[in-house]
Amino acid sequence: MSLKWVWLAGLLGAAALAADPARLARAEKEEARNCVACHRLRIIHIQRLSKTAWSRELDKMAGWGAKIEDR
Repeated sequence: MSLKWVWLAGLLGAAALAADPARLARAEKEEARNCVACHRLRIIHIQRLSKTAWSRELDKMAGWGAKIEDR
């Protein structure tokens, strides 16, 4: 298989896994509403936590007063 086809297959696979634009917009609003009051976006985006780890973080932040509406 040529490198071009491997690249194309990877590109199509990534596109298939891309998040829904409406979901991304909701997430950005939630992030702006709850996270950036205390944190810079960089610290949020570089975390690379698993879903379970993020859930624990959100629980912790909710305990400190963050009003999280949509996980």
